[in-house]
Amino acid sequence: MVKLTVLLREADHRIKNSLQIATSVMQAEARRTQSDDVREALISAASRIRAISTVHEALQAAGGESMVDVGRLMKIMCDSMQDLCDGKAELSFDDGNASLTVPVTFARTLAILVNELIVNALRHAFPEDRLGTISVSLNHVGGDILLDVKDDGIGLETTNSGHTGFGTDLIGMMVRQIGGNLVSEGTSGSCFKLKAPAPLSPAQSTASVAPFAFA
Repeated sequence: MVKLTVLLREADHRIKNSLQIATSVMQAEARRTQSDDVREALISAASRIRAISTVHEALQAAGGESMVDVGRLMKIMCDSMQDLCDGKAELSFDDGNASLTVPVTFARTLAILVNELIVNALRHAFPEDRLGTISVSLNHVGGDILLDVKDDGIGLETTNSGHTGFGTDLIGMMVRQIGGNLVSEGTSGSCFKLKAPAPLSPAQSTASVAPFAFA
């Protein structure tokens, strides 16, 4: 049993290092490329790998438990994504409530969703040399989780609101995964507001969150 524990710990360490290396390589290539399309693709891929890495780290910290602190997970992810902003925006996180634990499946889906919303803001809210801020807030009110992702960029009316792509499809998929509702608003900056029922036990999450496997 001790040997198995040591092997699992070493495997976790190698997985974490591999994900960090992949992210670093993609970020470096994104800075070197002259193609805007290639740069965006590399940054998006790096951010998704980073989201997976963040969830993996949270699971390690939870010691194999089926519930994780979603506020801590969001804080780790926002902190780790700051360098992806590449000086273009300041990223902040606010957890207005006491610690909230949710099933791993819910936390994983929420992490991917927030990651995509942040990347979306970086891609569209701050054109050319414009600088700004992106804020993520998480609250637990009654039986719902409320999450806002805001920016002070150019606003929804001046961005390509008809833009669709893998990121947009992924956001919709994640919202459906957690049985939530996502609305967008704002002309001076933009704000995406998510409201989703908070699963408080693995049994509850089984009914409300479908299994999801990373591609």
